[in-house]
Amino acid sequence: MAEELQIEFQKWEGTGNTFIIINALGCGEDVDLFSLEDSVVEEICRKENTDGLIVLGESSELGVDMRCDYRNPDGSRSFCGNGTRASYAYARREGWVGERAVFKACDGLHEVKQNSNYELPSVKFRL
Repeated sequence: MAEELQIEFQKWEGTGNTFIIINALGCGEDVDLFSLEDSVVEEICRKENTDGLIVLGESSELGVDMRCDYRNPDGSRSFCGNGTRASYAYARREGWVGERAVFKACDGLHEVKQNSNYELPSVKFRL
């Protein structure tokens, strides 16, 4: 009988979308979280009511900080800006990346940087 795999994850939000983020670092060489079957991704997204699932792991490519595998709720691979925003926040919190990072996604490389030098416009409300 096959041993059941337990996957630890966190739920993150990026500008209104919710994502499951799975840390693939330290899972061991015998576990490939980047090869989850579409049906498994679909079931996790359905049970957790999320907009996608993201697996984060290390990259062996020079100049690339993280591998970021974004999966839609149907299991298909894609790129998602809000998912990247959540992934970057997660990686920053874990201390894996600094103010700038390069993520490798299914569609290529994406440079991400923290921008805290902006001003929000003033808003007026009428009652």
